[in-house]
This record gives sequence, C-alpha cells and structure tokens, in this order.
Amino acid sequence: MTVTKLRSFPALNLCGEVKVYPTLHVQCWKACDDPQEKVVRMKVKIWTLIASTMLLSAVCSTAEAKRLPPPQVPPVVIGGVRYSAPNDDGLRGYIQVSSVETGRKIRTITLYRVKLRPMLERDVQDVFISRLEARPGRLLVTDERQRHYTVDLRPRRFRLHH
Repeated sequence: MTVTKLRSFPALNLCGEVKVYPTLHVQCWKACDDPQEKVVRMKVKIWTLIASTMLLSAVCSTAEAKRLPPPQVPPVVIGGVRYSAPNDDGLRGYIQVSSVETGRKIRTITLYRVKLRPMLERDVQDVFISRLEARPGRLLVTDERQRHYTVDLRPRRFRLHH
C-alpha cells in the first residue's frame, strides 16, 4: 500500500478509498483487477465529463446573452402629423412622418447612422431611438446612448441639432 499527498481533488481514476485528515488528503491505493469495477469507473468518468461540459456550456451561454429587443416608442402627434420611431433598423435612427387622417407617409427624417465595426457583433452596435417628446415647434429625440437630437418642425425647415 502506497500513501501519497494529493494537491487537488482526488481523481476519479483512482480506485481506492479516500481518507481526509485535517492537514492533507491521503489516497489509499489498491489493485483494480476486477473488470466490472473498471467499467463502473469508466462510466463515472464519462458522466463526470458530460456533466462538467454541460455546466461549462450553461455558464458560457448566459455570459453571452443577446441584447434586449428594441424599445417600443409611442408616436407623437403634432398638428395632425404623426411622428414615430419604427426602430426596425439598429444601424439608422430615423423618424417616420405621416398624416394622422390618411396614414400616408409624408417623409422620413434620418437622425443618425451607425458605422459598423467588423470586430464587434452586430447586435452590440445597434442603437435605437428610446424616446420622442413634443415641444413647441420642435421634436426632441433621445437614443439608447442618451444622445439628444432636436428636429425643427417648421414647414420646409427640417433641421437637425445635436
């Protein structure tokens, strides 16, 4: 019988009993000639490997969670005109201007464009409009990164200030 000090958790390929003393782990070795015991040890190894792989993949998959869906921004109506942020494209922040009476699209106002960086994932780079607010003669727009834009609503004077 051989007695040895183990520095880590006792390995599963050892086929003896483990005795734990206050200061060290001691493994008592014995011969493993029984074929059925070898099969049982092999099954334990396989199931341990499967369980640790599943645990590792579960931890890694939660660390790479995808972003939340784009915010639903309520439209703003000013003087019979509806201003809405569709948030269907994270690479361009834009406002759709449509008539309240007919629902017909009048124009589209692009506030910003996102330049893609090839080394980052697409969903990380998406920026959506998070808030629309009506003010006299202008529309205040806020995006997810808390950048503020002002759209001048006077006829033929669609100007962007940020």
